[in-house]
Amino acid sequence: MSHHHPAGNRRRLTLAEIRKHVPPLALIATLGFVAAVLAMALLVRPAHAASRVLTESYDLEKADHFEFDIPYGDLKIEGVDSGPVRIRVEATCERDRHCDEFLEDMRLEASRRGHALRVKLKMAKMHAGLNIEFDEGDDDGDWGHRGRHGRSHGHDSEIRVIVQVPRSLSLDLNVGAGDVDIAGLRRDVTIDMGAGEINVRMPERVVRDVEVNLAVGEALIRQGGKTREYARVLGGPIRWSDGRGDAGIEVNLGAGEVDVTLD
Repeated sequence: MSHHHPAGNRRRLTLAEIRKHVPPLALIATLGFVAAVLAMALLVRPAHAASRVLTESYDLEKADHFEFDIPYGDLKIEGVDSGPVRIRVEATCERDRHCDEFLEDMRLEASRRGHALRVKLKMAKMHAGLNIEFDEGDDDGDWGHRGRHGRSHGHDSEIRVIVQVPRSLSLDLNVGAGDVDIAGLRRDVTIDMGAGEINVRMPERVVRDVEVNLAVGEALIRQGGKTREYARVLGGPIRWSDGRGDAGIEVNLGAGEVDVTLD
């Protein structure tokens, strides 16, 4: 579960300090790909920032399944009763030549195959870097993180995405790193993410089962007034299968935190 600390007390952990909480093998297995692109710098919102907003809507036509792919960022998925899929992307970065290129290159690309609507947030590969901020944690050794910011070529960037999805669609997300918040859906939800925090809230009556595959981190499943808490370091899958609904929730996360609430 997330641990919040006053802004004045938060500091970034060194890799040596992170190893005190996570064994080296687990770090290599789940965070090695992140380390290759990490720039461990202070995440300070730029004083002179440039920004861009993308908005798109996609009619369902025959679609009953929605797939969405983003490299990193804060992603909020909202279930709605009807209408098209609506996407709003807000991007901000420190104003310089690379920032201008980053904003100009960013785009949404959509395609259809069978009954699936697929949308990708595309950006130039040279800008798809990543910073992860590690919270210090509490005295029990718990740890948290945030993957909200990207960094490359000397500039910070932030990506915030809001998506409205009709409840009649199943959902498949592919996210490199960040924070994902999903609420109000009624059909199958599948999430694949490298590192970050995932929160899913769905009505218990529509859910059949939950499966969480988490290499390193913590998971919570809240159901029927009970909270089941799990900690994983290269452990096996976490499953709940006592539901009476039709929807399945599947989460595959390399490192981070998962919170599934069935209410």
